[in-house]
Order: sequence, then structure tokens, then C-alpha cells
Amino acid sequence: MKTSGINRVLYQIAIGGAFVVIGTGFWVKSRIRENIKRSEFYREAITLLRRNRLVIEELGEPIKDSGADLSNTQKNFADGLRAVFDISVKGPKNSGVFHFESSRNSYDEKWIIQNASLKIQEPEPKILILVKRKNGSDVDI
Repeated sequence: MKTSGINRVLYQIAIGGAFVVIGTGFWVKSRIRENIKRSEFYREAITLLRRNRLVIEELGEPIKDSGADLSNTQKNFADGLRAVFDISVKGPKNSGVFHFESSRNSYDEKWIIQNASLKIQEPEPKILILVKRKNGSDVDI
């Protein structure tokens, strides 16, 4: 009988520990997501998206972003000098994926958006190019 009582206590401890670990994981992920949303490169990119006339025509206003898939580190990452993200965005008319790449040469410099585009699937697939820079030239579209 004593063994079953100990097993029950160990089971309760394991379940409680699992809830703590899972809860901590969700909390850390939400903190990382909020830090990204507050970053200079993210705010500038989202502002560019929301102020673009063609984007507004396609998505409508207001345009909401749901953040990046942080588990995909090939498409979504920032290392302090370069940031690349695919962000799901949605408006009252349509939704899409906003892709942007920003960079800077040193940590004390301002971020510069190198590429930005919006991919829309419906009613027909299309990509709106918002910024395309090559070799340092400033070509905003």
C-alpha cells in the first residue's frame, strides 16, 4: 500500500512539473515574440507595409500582423546585423505573407530595409514588391 501512495505523489509531482515547464515555454516564446515586435527593424517594416497604397487596396484597413513562426529559423531570424522575417498579415479584404529583410553594418547604425514584399494567394496569386535594393542603391517601389 505504501508504494501506491508514493507513486501517486510522484505522479502528481511529475504532472505539476510538466505544467511548469510547458507554461514557462509559452511564456518565453511570447516574450521573444513581443521583443521582436518592439524592435526597430520590425516596426519600420510593418509601418512600410501599412502605409503602402497597393497593400491597402489589396488587404484593406486595418492591417493586422500575427507575428512570425519562431520555430522556422531559416525564414525568421535576427542576429543584430541582419533580420529576415515572414509575417502573416490580414486585413478586412484579404490576407497574405509579408516578407522583409533588413540589415545594418554595425550595431550603432540604423536598420535599412533591403527587400520587402507581400505575397497574396487569393483570388489569384500575386506578389507585391515594396522595396528592392541591390548593391546599396535605393530603389523603393
